[in-house]
Amino acid sequence: RGLLRAVVRSKGFVWLANCHQSIYYWSHAGHFFSMDQLGPWWAAPPPQAWPTNLAERARILSDFDRGPGPGSAPGPEPVGRRSFGDRRQEIVFIGIDMDQAGIERLLDDCLLTPAEMEAFSRGPGAGPDPAGVDAGDHWNPFAAPLPLAPGSPPPAHEI
Repeated sequence: RGLLRAVVRSKGFVWLANCHQSIYYWSHAGHFFSMDQLGPWWAAPPPQAWPTNLAERARILSDFDRGPGPGSAPGPEPVGRRSFGDRRQEIVFIGIDMDQAGIERLLDDCLLTPAEMEAFSRGPGAGPDPAGVDAGDHWNPFAAPLPLAPGSPPPAHEI
């Protein structure tokens, strides 16, 4: 698919279905590509863990998807109820004579299907991993610790 040959640089933020809590930074220049975990989306921790400064909280909330229309309730909504907070795909492409429609179709093919999104909206982990990828053992400061198997030694360190 030679669509991406015209792209010289691309960068932005990515939401992966199998790493729901984490923001990933997409960075591409020439033949170099990386996607690195940055930390949690603001929608991941409870609002009690957010900054207490009202102006900062308003800035955070202004970045949230609040669903359709002016009647939408302010603030983050629980996962599976119309909004996923600040989670999104936001990638910029820079190049020469790019086929914008073709690149958009290519990227749209990477998104969850409506059926996969419906299963996902019931809660991360409610169905099979839609990406079909082992995302690794990423640290999530908001997740409950994994239970130890009976007879296994305690962790060497605590976070």
